[in-house]
Amino acid sequence: MERHTHPLAELYPTFSREQLDEAEENLKQYAALAARMFERIWGDPEAHARLTRIIDRERAIGTAQNIDAGDKKFDSSPEISLSKNAKIL
Repeated sequence: MERHTHPLAELYPTFSREQLDEAEENLKQYAALAARMFERIWGDPEAHARLTRIIDRERAIGTAQNIDAGDKKFDSSPEISLSKNAKIL
């Protein structure tokens, strides 16, 4: 018989089932908030223009290009790559 595991168990192997459920709910709420922010900004030309100016300014001074963390570089470009095992909750 196949064993069903929680989708976040691999990320948080020490969490109890209750903690995993709470983490999943928090993640869903965070994703919903991000979606509402995105919809609001993209639906309001003035807010979109302000955000574009902020991003352009940050890119001009270099803070939005790459964040240096020692020997690792983190690209802040908007492209997102998910692993083949990633699940969208």
